[in-house]
Amino acid sequence: MKKVLSALFMMLMLAFGQSALAKNVPVVAMSDYVGTNPPQAMAVKVGSNIQVTDDIVLFEGYVVKGKIVVNKNGTFSFIPYSFINFHNEETKFEPQAYATFAGMVVNNKIVAAKAPLTIKTGQAFALNFTEVQPKQQQQVENVSGTASDIVNTSYTPATEESQRPFSRYLPGLPLTDLSTFDSCNRYNPAMPLNNILRNNEFLR
Repeated sequence: MKKVLSALFMMLMLAFGQSALAKNVPVVAMSDYVGTNPPQAMAVKVGSNIQVTDDIVLFEGYVVKGKIVVNKNGTFSFIPYSFINFHNEETKFEPQAYATFAGMVVNNKIVAAKAPLTIKTGQAFALNFTEVQPKQQQQVENVSGTASDIVNTSYTPATEESQRPFSRYLPGLPLTDLSTFDSCNRYNPAMPLNNILRNNEFLR
């Protein structure tokens, strides 16, 4: 039953892995792995920083514990569930990332391993992590092209008369987008025409 649940979890991780980026991470085995009798869990020391959840980064030098899922090709997948920091404090977390065995590390190069796979404590190998990208607020896309390509959502009257319905009665009124004004030179669309005519300052 545990193997079925592990396989189901791996399929879900693979299905929803579009929000993650693959990254080869060098690690050092802190426990043995024997392909003929694989363990259910394993501990490794990571050799570079890796983002495994929206909030958690495994820093270089952290010891990471993870669940082992054996693959059909004889390799395994590593699902981290806790880490031990530099103060020897262990923190558990819900995994959002997983890793697959990428090969042994020899002279700073990743080389293929022969089956059955055997990794001893202290040996270096590489895990191909799906690095989770932190959630970010949606950003406004940059507008390309000229200024005329930008859509203007403000209302623009079709004619001057529709914007200045009394302009024919006030030939001396300077052109403006405001239909009427009060005595303080403020926009007041509800002001009656008679009040406007009494404000001689507009007739200059």
